[in-house]
Amino acid sequence: MTFTPPSAGNTTLSNVYVGHAGTAPNFDGNQVRLTFNGGNNGVTLYGGGPAVVSDAVTFTYDHTKTLITSMDITGTSSARNNSATGADFTLYFKSADSANVGATTVTGYSTAATTARVVSKVEILTATGTTQNITVVTTAQTADASSSNVRVLIAYEQVNAITLNTDLTVEVSCNGGTNWSAAALSLTGTGQDGRSVAETGDQSCTAGTSIQARIKVFNNKLAYIHGMSLSWH
Repeated sequence: MTFTPPSAGNTTLSNVYVGHAGTAPNFDGNQVRLTFNGGNNGVTLYGGGPAVVSDAVTFTYDHTKTLITSMDITGTSSARNNSATGADFTLYFKSADSANVGATTVTGYSTAATTARVVSKVEILTATGTTQNITVVTTAQTADASSSNVRVLIAYEQVNAITLNTDLTVEVSCNGGTNWSAAALSLTGTGQDGRSVAETGDQSCTAGTSIQARIKVFNNKLAYIHGMSLSWH
């Protein structure tokens, strides 16, 4: 699920839940918690910053039912309202009711028709089999001179919670893949559309002029690799 920040000012989302409606704004009792950045219960949308994408969760979606997203919002004066034409969206809101954000039955909520607050996109991933481990090797880059150190920067999306250097690893080669050296990744922050960004330090490798990186995803975890950069010397 994608959440859009305001143009100015910050909005904090806490304890976000998604589920089908019983009689809106009530859930039907099968709601699940959304998490962010690999398992956090909340996230801050920074004014003027990128949209934030939640972690993927296991949820049996029924397109014939109404979908509800419930969240505790701090900074409501800055929260973005996404106005929509037609009657497909309804905003239910109430002040100071954070204790019931994940409750099945609630009372005392006001409504605003054709409005969705901060939510801008819902993506449904259909499982068609068992997730498999993957290995991706970059195209070799030719260095101007013999090099023996490589640094890697990677942008990735955690569909499942990813532990760096366990579920997601990076190796580098300076001699066209003849020899590989494991490079330790460290999380550096969040990039475009809420994607995680990680980098390595300078990793030594067997000297050569053909620079490559090898990404591996283990433990049947699902992650999208959106970009990578290599530097060497």
